[in-house]
Amino acid sequence: MSSQLIAAAESIDAAETRRLVADGAEVEFKGAEGRSPLLAATKSGAVAAAKLVRGAGADVNAQDDWQDSVFLSAGAEGLDEILAMTRAHGANVKSTNRYGGTALIPADQVNNWGWTGLLAAVIP
Repeated sequence: MSSQLIAAAESIDAAETRRLVADGAEVEFKGAEGRSPLLAATKSGAVAAAKLVRGAGADVNAQDDWQDSVFLSAGAEGLDEILAMTRAHGANVKSTNRYGGTALIPADQVNNWGWTGLLAAVIP
């Protein structure tokens, strides 16, 4: 049942995620590459599923085998609702991924116009 929770969260199926959580699926279960249901939901951009799993007690600081966490993934992908949720539930904002990068590293990447995220934020 716990591996089904990961699949439901990845597929952005909030109803199935809700059912599995209610039926007692383990929210800290680690699937392929050590990915938890909460991280799977985040990587899929499934805000509702992420909130359901977090509401059942999932750890926002759990890292997968690649050292990605919900906070790092949400920050890198600009998933503001999930990012705020992690901060409200004790995210380690000083955590780093396997390369020593933080959630702000993508802000320094250059887009097709030659802009970084920081430039986009300050230039009207």
